[in-house]
Amino acid sequence: MYMYDFDNKSMKLIIKIADKFNDLVQEEMLSADLKPSYHNILSAVYFKNGANQYALARDLNLKAPSISVMLRNLEAIDLVKRKIDPFDGRATKVYLTERGFALEERIKIYEDKLMEGFLADFTEEERFRLIELLERIYKTDVSGIKSGEEEKEKTVVYEKV
Repeated sequence: MYMYDFDNKSMKLIIKIADKFNDLVQEEMLSADLKPSYHNILSAVYFKNGANQYALARDLNLKAPSISVMLRNLEAIDLVKRKIDPFDGRATKVYLTERGFALEERIKIYEDKLMEGFLADFTEEERFRLIELLERIYKTDVSGIKSGEEEKEKTVVYEKV
């Protein structure tokens, strides 16, 4: 059974929570005098220190020139360093500096505190159940669902003869 308002509201709430979380993290980046857009790159390098620059661009859905500019800016403020890959001289590896690592640790701790705050009134059982439900939503294959316009094309109109 499809309850449009109920289902629509639940998805909108998930999006609002994610937006609120991201806004708070961006404020934290600004408080460190950094552009909020740097967080995604720093976070990606944090989890894949020594990642290939082009792989980072692909993973972050950025064009190579865009990530190059951002990395150059991050190098200028001593948050990352780039090194030529010793096995492939055409490739560049990206590493967090000590300062970059400390900043990302600070952000990760802040993110953990935010999540703890969001879930403070939840029991452990409720937290596990929430994860189960969200994973179920995430794993649902909706790739075959068509928009309303495409469905209209399938509708056959019968005329009186």
